[in-house]
Amino acid sequence: MPKPAIDSAIIFNTETVTTGNGYAGGTFEYQGLNGATISESMGALTATSGAGTVKITPGVGGATTLVMQSIDTLGGTEPRRCLAVLTAVSTRLAVRTLAANAGCVLAADGCRPTRVAGWLANHGLSLLRISLGIVFLWFGALKYLPGGSPAQELATRTISVLTFGHIPPSVSLVVLATWECLIGIGLIFGLFMRTTLVVMLVQMMGTVSPLILFPSETFTVFPYGLTLEGQYIIKNLVLISAGLVLGATVRGGTIVAERQPQGTGSPRPT
Repeated sequence: MPKPAIDSAIIFNTETVTTGNGYAGGTFEYQGLNGATISESMGALTATSGAGTVKITPGVGGATTLVMQSIDTLGGTEPRRCLAVLTAVSTRLAVRTLAANAGCVLAADGCRPTRVAGWLANHGLSLLRISLGIVFLWFGALKYLPGGSPAQELATRTISVLTFGHIPPSVSLVVLATWECLIGIGLIFGLFMRTTLVVMLVQMMGTVSPLILFPSETFTVFPYGLTLEGQYIIKNLVLISAGLVLGATVRGGTIVAERQPQGTGSPRPT
């Protein structure tokens, strides 16, 4: 078990009964308070053999942060020292496992991602959302113009089949154009993202349906040879995947760049 010293350092010691069997280490847990934002600073965190676990349990509606002055290792491995920060919010646990040769497993000040990786992690999802919105807004706006979209004839026939002929082409084209423009605006400005992404995925299902409804117009040789219309439809797989990635962020998902100790050329495993 970890043993806090007088100087607030934590060492995951090997235990004496089964030393060498790989079960050495332990768990250090920091418990937060309900409805409170708290932070605790500790000394050095040191791993020996086996694997030690640092667990932060926040209180309900609160945020809990544990700051370690450094991470070090003992027993024949080169120490990788860095400031370590682990934060848990609301009811989400923050758990990290520290092995003796892991180096910087929790990182902030002294361990950092590369500048490019950090920038991409911070802005990649926003760029994906905005670019996807531009595509929808652009394609939707073209459908308001007579002959503005090369796909409008296929789109109106698809809607006619899916609605059993109840919606005429003159109406379905305006509805589809408005639908796509609203999706684009919602994505560009990040509005009502859950609803926007659901509406987008429903629209995408309708978009790929001509592959089944009109195979003679979408395939030159079934199932691999595609006409220009078929290629236009297949590229929507990328848009669908982008929507799924953005959907993961609606409930708090994000991209985190893997951090690496300063002065090294590649990230160390965590």
